[in-house]
Amino acid sequence: MNIDLNFKKALHFLISLMSALALNNVKRSNRPTNQVIIKANTNSDWDCVDFAIIHLAASWRTLMSERLLTAQSFVKDTTFHNLNYWDVPSGYYLNTEKKLYTETILYPGKDWTFITLEPGEEESFAVPKNSLEAHQLCITPHLDANFKAFSTHTNEEYWTESFYIPHMLATIASTAFDSS
Repeated sequence: MNIDLNFKKALHFLISLMSALALNNVKRSNRPTNQVIIKANTNSDWDCVDFAIIHLAASWRTLMSERLLTAQSFVKDTTFHNLNYWDVPSGYYLNTEKKLYTETILYPGKDWTFITLEPGEEESFAVPKNSLEAHQLCITPHLDANFKAFSTHTNEEYWTESFYIPHMLATIASTAFDSS
């Protein structure tokens, strides 16, 4: 009888482990894909965020190219600070004890990389406790961009690391695109 109980516990553990692994198959891609993982941070004393996912659909790439052209017209203006757009990444997420995405997927010293996600996988990621609003995309005169948002009730800020728009768009355009 004791053997049956131990067998059931072991079987339950293996099923739980297999389920967790099946939902967390995010992988770094050596070719451009339509998803990027990028490091994220917050100034909250009690909430956390570690990364965001950006979906690079054709419409997003077109819109970013248009925004890049707009920002380039301000590059020589020394009084220009940045352009802000109402825009949002796919979501802000947390590493968990079992899945350290930013440590295992990103190359050392890099803030973002192309990834592949399984269908529905993004919904399995842990999210910050705060509800976020006022999502923005900020583009600097140096053509770097980052996303930011604010918590609904505490006004704490959440943001992604910066990415150089021309580099991201050129990388996508210059190599075979993996649409997975």
